[in-house]
Amino acid sequence: MRVEKSEGIYGPTLQGEGINIGQVVSFVRFYGCDFRCTWCDTPFSLGKDKGGEFQVMDYRDILQRLEAIGCKNVVLSGGNPLVQPKEELDILVTNLKDSGYWIQVETQGSVHPSDVMLNKVDFWSLSPKLPSAGEMEWRNWKAIEYFINLSWNQRDFYPDHSQHIQFKFVIMDSADYEYLKVILREYGATFAGPIILQPEGQQLDSEFNYHAYADQLKKLHELVTKDWDFWKYYTVRVLPQYHKLIWQKERKV
Repeated sequence: MRVEKSEGIYGPTLQGEGINIGQVVSFVRFYGCDFRCTWCDTPFSLGKDKGGEFQVMDYRDILQRLEAIGCKNVVLSGGNPLVQPKEELDILVTNLKDSGYWIQVETQGSVHPSDVMLNKVDFWSLSPKLPSAGEMEWRNWKAIEYFINLSWNQRDFYPDHSQHIQFKFVIMDSADYEYLKVILREYGATFAGPIILQPEGQQLDSEFNYHAYADQLKKLHELVTKDWDFWKYYTVRVLPQYHKLIWQKERKV
């Protein structure tokens, strides 16, 4: 498997996004992605066209590094971790579960997971893309339907959906926000998991700007509360990227 070289495996640190915000975790950042989002905050993990580098590691190497860190909550991220060879990912998650790990996978949902991963992964963090991400990226909703249906079909097995899946959306502008509402109207109640809305913070400035980010967060809050007749039918949360508030654009923290 290809693991991103500059960050790779690190922790313990804090989960910075979604409903598990603040959770102490270790990260495995895989190399490679099938998307090229305009506002990507980890371009070094995408591919050589973005200046990235990787190291090849098998599951034993990864487990050894995680055991040295000593945190039993692990996040498989990227890039898109699901572009790694399926058989190798299956072996990794199987060994992680056998070793007592709680596993979260962060992916945009463009690649379907194997049955093994569906059975072993504890929490799926899906980040479907909206228009600001790019033409190819936001027209990928047919692939996302797999996870939407998964959240609906498994609602009886996971009454507290927050323990299994979330849908996380980066909102850059009003076009993103309005398009998301159109999508939610189309799929309706089948969006059974929590919906996380967070402002886009990568393109604010070359240096992180607290005031500009807080302003974006405030505007998003105002949009949701103003539209409460729409959002009251969903489990919605407006959240910041916690790690950016603490470390700004610093990496491997």
